Order: sequence, then C-alpha cells, then structure tokens
Amino acid sequence: MPMTDDERAVIQVNAAFYEACCRCDMGRMEKLWSSEHEVAVIYPGWLALYGRDKVLTS
Repeated sequence: MPMTDDERAVIQVNAAFYEACCRCDMGRMEKLWSSEHEVAVIYPGWLALYGRDKVLTS
C-alpha cells in the first residue's frame, strides 16, 4: 500500500528533526517541534518528559 501525503510529510519532518538533533541545532529542533500540541520525549532509561520547557532543557 503506498504512503499517504500525510505519512510522507511526517517522515520528512522526522528526518529533518533527527538531522538537527545530530548537529545539535537547538534552534532548528525548536522550530520543528509543535507549538500547538504537547511535546514529549522519552530517553532510554528515563520516564517520559512532557512539555516544551522540560523537553528543551533536557
């Protein structure tokens, strides 16, 4: 089954995010994160962190 336009868009943004992460480009990462929905991150061995401020300072 072919990917939908939405699925392709998610994959493109995900790739851009991880590229910014690898380059430690916090400005780019912040632009890619949603400002309308709750942001979360889960690091190996950690509990999930919720909220832009907690994620950005992690």
